[in-house]
Amino acid sequence: MADLPLMRLTYIDEQEVRIGSYLAGQVGCRDLGSIFRAVPADYVKGRPFIGLVGEIFCRHHAFSNDDVARRIEQLGGECWISDIAEWVWYVNWHVEDATSREQGWLNTTMLRHKLQTHVQHGDERKLLAPVIEDLKGYEEPHDIREVLDASEPY
Repeated sequence: MADLPLMRLTYIDEQEVRIGSYLAGQVGCRDLGSIFRAVPADYVKGRPFIGLVGEIFCRHHAFSNDDVARRIEQLGGECWISDIAEWVWYVNWHVEDATSREQGWLNTTMLRHKLQTHVQHGDERKLLAPVIEDLKGYEEPHDIREVLDASEPY
């Protein structure tokens, strides 16, 4: 039992390598989907559904957030942590906003940014494709502006 955290980290490291290989076209879609489906999970309907949001490091780093996601699930809830892509889309929005204010809309910086964002969205779609059906009901907003608009009162 003492080796469990090391085994878990090794498993996660192996999966990260497989996901990187998938993006590089070296692992098939079915492989990525089967890796996702092999993660043990309790999908009982009717549990309280609690979203974990906030600063990117704190929400994704178990030590920093006192392992709150695991605690929620141990107490019978279902925890959803906003994915890392939300942070990427927020940073992209911020870059676009700053660039448009400082340089306007027609410049090479904005063109490069728009192309980068387009490629990133394509990578996200490619990563989600094998598991999209598994995530029905857990969709993230399609545009970061939805999140920003909802947070405006705060």
